[in-house]
Amino acid sequence: EYPDYLSCVYVAFGPPRHTIYLPIPFIAADELPKNLLNGQMLEAALKRQKSEAADAVVDPALVELQNKILGDYHRARRKARNMLRNDNNAEAEKLLRETMKSQSEEIVAFLDK
Repeated sequence: EYPDYLSCVYVAFGPPRHTIYLPIPFIAADELPKNLLNGQMLEAALKRQKSEAADAVVDPALVELQNKILGDYHRARRKARNMLRNDNNAEAEKLLRETMKSQSEEIVAFLDK
């Protein structure tokens, strides 16, 4: 019913059990966030990894952020599907791209603190 570009890949940032996943919709894969391409996101994840023991208790703030990221992505995808049903493809694509970009910024801000 829907084009496969509504599918996504999840990019993980951080050590096991302390990882944040960024959903990247296929439609937006050709325009990845700059902080992902320039290494800022990876650098922030590695910095966090060095500051935490691998067996440390998972930070509740990380779990909260991950739940927010996934919830926001799923809501955006539902809206995009509705837009596609109404032949509003450009708006659906724009929504998914903007969602991915803002989520990447949230992740970097979290990892940097």
